[in-house]
Amino acid sequence: MKYRKRKRGDDLGVLKLETDNTKAMQLPDLLHCYRVANLVFTLCIKLGIENKVREEMFIAATLHDVGKSMISKDILNKPGKLNSTEWNAIKHHAELGGVIASNMNQNLSIVKSIVHHHENYDGTGYPRQLQGEEIPLGASIIRVCDTYDALRMKRPYKKAFSHEEALNEMKNEKEKYHPKVFNSFISMNFEEVKGVKVGSMNGF
Repeated sequence: MKYRKRKRGDDLGVLKLETDNTKAMQLPDLLHCYRVANLVFTLCIKLGIENKVREEMFIAATLHDVGKSMISKDILNKPGKLNSTEWNAIKHHAELGGVIASNMNQNLSIVKSIVHHHENYDGTGYPRQLQGEEIPLGASIIRVCDTYDALRMKRPYKKAFSHEEALNEMKNEKEKYHPKVFNSFISMNFEEVKGVKVGSMNGF
């Protein structure tokens, strides 16, 4: 997939595109992106990532689900099991998000972090089935934080996990996550992360 870079003179178009897409997102998804971005920022500090890169990863995390603005709300809110066509539509949100971010004039590092934030370290993710160090570090960091917060959320098709339940679920599938990133994540002080309430069943 190619990503077209906007010209500097397109500022008004970029702002309109960003506003249109974020407005189209549902409130739970916007709040999810807010929490994931804060988790990512805290994790980057723990990993010793330099400030400039940390800021890029924060932006990528804030926009990681913006592609869902292009997905049917009927699919996103379906209470039952998705069929194969619906699931493929959901999986396409990562690449759609990359296109939107590129059209917002975000840099390639941010775009790649968005596109690949559902790749798994063991090669079982999407959209490209990348594995190990093939996956951009930003995407690996978002992957861990995104999974945790998604587990904590109540959805039409699932209950909300407690903090402990979410971490245990992730530990049972730790082969999906970058080892250093995951180990740093589970040792974080979650009480310090804005928007994340460890003691609450749904985290919010």
